[in-house]
Amino acid sequence: MPNLSEIKEQILNRLHEIVDNKIDIAKSAVDSVKESRNSDTKSSEGDKHETGRAMMQIEPEKNETQLSKALNIQI
Repeated sequence: MPNLSEIKEQILNRLHEIVDNKIDIAKSAVDSVKESRNSDTKSSEGDKHETGRAMMQIEPEKNETQLSKALNIQI
């Protein structure tokens, strides 16, 4: 049977894995949304296009917030 310090070590290692995974997912999401936004070309639809771009701006901000929180947890 593992002793208390071994159990704590296992828990800590698992928490590090979870945080690292969250960081990887958030980074990937930020990169994906930025790439999508940058590849989006101006269309003739005017306001509809601008609304779409505004909505696409919300996603990277949300993902960057999640990334920042995960990085703060990691420290």
